[in-house]
Amino acid sequence: MSRCGAQDSLIAAATAIEDRLLVITCAGEQLEIGFGDLPALKRVRARDRPRLEVASDGSYIHWPTPDIHLDVDSIRAVLDPAWRDRLRLQKAAHDERYGIALRALREAAGLTQRQIPGLSDRQVRRIEHGANLRAASLERYAAALSLSLAELLDAAAERLASRS
Repeated sequence: MSRCGAQDSLIAAATAIEDRLLVITCAGEQLEIGFGDLPALKRVRARDRPRLEVASDGSYIHWPTPDIHLDVDSIRAVLDPAWRDRLRLQKAAHDERYGIALRALREAAGLTQRQIPGLSDRQVRRIEHGANLRAASLERYAAALSLSLAELLDAAAERLASRS
């Protein structure tokens, strides 16, 4: 498979030059960002900056030390406020759909919101609206359904896929 199939979101090349990261997408777009401009990049020490690796499929850049992965969307979100807003809207819509799927799973199991041990009714409502999708909360939610977190997420994804 060509690594440049989704050209605008895949990385053809990347290099670190002093305090800047230069990225070329498979579409030929050049992106440049300072290591101080993105919170994750601030953790990469100057001596480790050149040690970046581009994933074989071009989906991300990886620094083994301190184990940071960075994709094109993360860079664009810093460089382009409109892109960042678009990503936030996409994430909110995604989380809301997952919340709806989780509620359907709970209801199919015959549980009320009050029957989720370790979570308040308010927390369950937030989860089911996609507003509080944190691992610890989702683990409690999954346990109430006698599922592991992975099984819960898989079941929610299956519900989402069957609805689209």
